[in-house]
Amino acid sequence: MRTENIYAQKICEGGGQLKIAKWHKRKGSFVKKGEIIFTLENFFATCDFEAYDTGTLHYGNDEGAIVLPGQKIGSVTCIYQDPTLDPSISHSTLDLSASHSTWIQKNEAKITAIILTVAKVALAIYSIYYINKSIEIF
Repeated sequence: MRTENIYAQKICEGGGQLKIAKWHKRKGSFVKKGEIIFTLENFFATCDFEAYDTGTLHYGNDEGAIVLPGQKIGSVTCIYQDPTLDPSISHSTLDLSASHSTWIQKNEAKITAIILTVAKVALAIYSIYYINKSIEIF
């Protein structure tokens, strides 16, 4: 398993300290990539932050805590391993997990185009073969 640390981000110019206004998920909760997990605020702005990965949320600073930009405020223990990040993982031993199905969904149009092209080539080869067979008969 891999752990992605969560750091307080600078949300506007001129604001030093930040306050954790709200944790939208509890400690130990399962979070999905893209879900809003916490809100930071200062005198000038308020900003929601999303999970960068899917996994279990851990944090040490409760709501109302004052943090500085760049300070670690939590982490997400990821449940899916990205094989591009760990060269020790053999591609032949990977299962078709959610990360693979996500890739397929993102590239569905390309995959469909490739399948259609292969089908057209196969049909052309079959047609040429059938025409040649027809000519041999006469």
